[in-house]
Amino acid sequence: MSETPMSEAPQLQSVDPQGEDLLKLSVFHLRNKVAPGLDGDARYNLLLAARAAEIAWRDRSLAAAFEEAAHGIARAMSGQDVVVAIRSGQRDGDIVLHGALQAMTAIATYSTRPDILKDKERSEIEALCE
Repeated sequence: MSETPMSEAPQLQSVDPQGEDLLKLSVFHLRNKVAPGLDGDARYNLLLAARAAEIAWRDRSLAAAFEEAAHGIARAMSGQDVVVAIRSGQRDGDIVLHGALQAMTAIATYSTRPDILKDKERSEIEALCE
């Protein structure tokens, strides 16, 4: 979901929207239907709530991908303490661990600040949301 208001309502997956679809639809209506009629503190607080709902939608839609990245780190570490191994340089050349850490970081970044990711990174993560 982009940082700018959507010009069209999101396409829903069913006629009985739930979970992620409800959050997506709420963000659309808060930003595009309610916020334009407000100003000052009321507008600020509404947009703050819309931002929170947007983050919740991203978190929920990417939970499985984030969990998979976490499992990738666990598999790569084979019981080692992640922090100790990384700080001591024991895993510097480990491309599996590096890839899992990079995926987890990109997913976490997308959740709160998708605008700072490269277009390619953002597209790959958005594909996981669908």
